[in-house]
Amino acid sequence: MQRHLCSLQLSRLCSNHRNLSSDHLAALVTAFSLHYQHGYQTYGLNLLYTDQGPSDPYAILAAHILYDLSESTQSSKPIITALVLLENLLMKSPCSFNAKLLSLRLFHTIGAGIGAHQVYETLDLKHLQMDSLGYSHCARLPTTGLLTLTATLLDSTLKFFSSNYKDSSDHLTFCYKYGSFIKLNDFMDFREKLNNSFHYTMVAVDRIILNIVQCTSIDSLYNANILPKDNNIEWEKLRDNHDLSVYISWDPERIESTPEDAREIKDLFIQNVHFLKLRTHILWALSASVNIIKSHDSARNSCVDTLRGVQKDWADIYHKISTTKSVPIKQNLVTSPLPSRLHSHLDCRYFEILGQLFNLFVNISVEDTANCGAIVTDVQSNFKRLTGVVVDLVGQQRRSGDCYWKRRSVLETVVNAVEIISLSATICLLCNDLAKPPQNKRSKKKMDASTKCVLNDLASVIKNELNTIDSCLENWTLPDEFDLSDRLALLNLSANGQNSVIENIVNSHTTAVKELRTLLKAKLKMLSG
Repeated sequence: MQRHLCSLQLSRLCSNHRNLSSDHLAALVTAFSLHYQHGYQTYGLNLLYTDQGPSDPYAILAAHILYDLSESTQSSKPIITALVLLENLLMKSPCSFNAKLLSLRLFHTIGAGIGAHQVYETLDLKHLQMDSLGYSHCARLPTTGLLTLTATLLDSTLKFFSSNYKDSSDHLTFCYKYGSFIKLNDFMDFREKLNNSFHYTMVAVDRIILNIVQCTSIDSLYNANILPKDNNIEWEKLRDNHDLSVYISWDPERIESTPEDAREIKDLFIQNVHFLKLRTHILWALSASVNIIKSHDSARNSCVDTLRGVQKDWADIYHKISTTKSVPIKQNLVTSPLPSRLHSHLDCRYFEILGQLFNLFVNISVEDTANCGAIVTDVQSNFKRLTGVVVDLVGQQRRSGDCYWKRRSVLETVVNAVEIISLSATICLLCNDLAKPPQNKRSKKKMDASTKCVLNDLASVIKNELNTIDSCLENWTLPDEFDLSDRLALLNLSANGQNSVIENIVNSHTTAVKELRTLLKAKLKMLSG
């Protein structure tokens, strides 16, 4: 059996699967699934809980081919079949980390965050693995709309990085204490690697933005910590510690170089850094805006200049990135990471909407309301484009014969739209607080009538688009049934596995829609308060 497995793996390494038809690939999957079950019955019944099944590579190889099938046929059925096969494997080999990593990737491929999180928790990642492997889950869960689950995951990840600084200091102290000076360089490199981790910085920024998005009142925003602890990000020193070699693969590309050295992976890291820069500037702009409101009259001009500086840097970076025309990483290999969140960020018009709202905030702060009406009109136009895209994408998804294919990208767009609306509502309330006369002064001066009219118009625009998105989400459902019985029968697999996988996907969708709609209702209440 091992000789047969080796020959199959070598055959895939030699690209022999690349030129096969879809029917031939489907036949291979059937054969490999039956080989796996025969091998388990013959050699795997009396293994320890922690042992890897000797025939497990058959199922892993079949899952890889099923992913190839999904890419060639543009269908989600092979992916769900692969998830059923891997779930069957994990019932018999609960410690197969290769099957878990592959399941994690496949669940995220179709945007099923709850299924992915369940698999991620069974990996039981410890210490450095939170950095090297955590990225594969932490980078994608925020795009699934599972706000509560995302907050919990980001908090636990940040806790590791916070405790790491003390741990690494203890290691250095012990080296001096026990004379192990030869290990000092290793520990220093290790410490620097984690301190400059891109994953840590991205998680910290994502957590703060999520916290702002979930704020239920403007007062809670004033009490929130808007900036990361390490706010002075050294962009050139950021390290991508993501371990891609841990994913088992028999693709020919592995012969040429390690995944980390591939040109596409390096380009992906650059795209991720660009995405982080754009996200960070949103935080810096919000922080500067809050400082303007909190500042005394004598210091206000300085705070306004700070916000203008952030806006200028943000605009320069945005125009530079948007003209680069970054290409999403190819998805022809199941071991490749999913595309950068940068692409959806640019498509969703973050800068066009939020940048203009910060311009409005600056104008109100310097009492220059001449262009405020034009800014609100521009914001409304960009909002219309965004919500139009969301409604069209969700409508196409509902009418599609395969409602799971491309669901991930559609859901990411919806989540981004909800985030933009939430941040816009927050900025609108900041503008309102800024325009109010200070409460500690006895003057009976009221808010300027033109400013009040502009802010009412802006609130009305945000409410209208919010209601449009909410109505769209209300009608976005997934079917509870997805018939793969014929396909599973050929693989000699029970339909119970299919029911479990589909239940995970539908549960992920239902929970995400519910949480997003709850968030939108909270923002509507804030704007109406």
